[in-house]
Amino acid sequence: MKHLLFIIVSMLIVGCSASNPYNDEKMYDLASQFKDLSQTVDGAIKFGEVTIETGQQALERVSVEQPDKVAHFAEYVIKVELQGDNAVLLLCDDNIALIEDAGCNAVLDKVYWQVLNPNSCVITLDSHQLCK
Repeated sequence: MKHLLFIIVSMLIVGCSASNPYNDEKMYDLASQFKDLSQTVDGAIKFGEVTIETGQQALERVSVEQPDKVAHFAEYVIKVELQGDNAVLLLCDDNIALIEDAGCNAVLDKVYWQVLNPNSCVITLDSHQLCK
């Protein structure tokens, strides 16, 4: 009976750990690069010589001027939303949110890859509360 309980508990532990395909070490490295990208996009909006009217336009501008900033995210979806003169970026894997960040501050704002939710690739941050 003890062996059966041990086997069941072991299977549950392995099953739960296997349900999240994102390696923390890789994702923290990616998060650091994403933070850098969000600050670059935010800076392009605030200090760039060209007027930027949409989040996609800001991301495209950075992609052309600094392609190394976006190269790490080729397999992901990046959403950019302009909120006033602030940029909020969201990194998704298809329709699953992984990381969300406002480029105006020095901290990474939200990490989602540890608890995955389908259909969550929607920007939720309010930069007006974060960027003061």
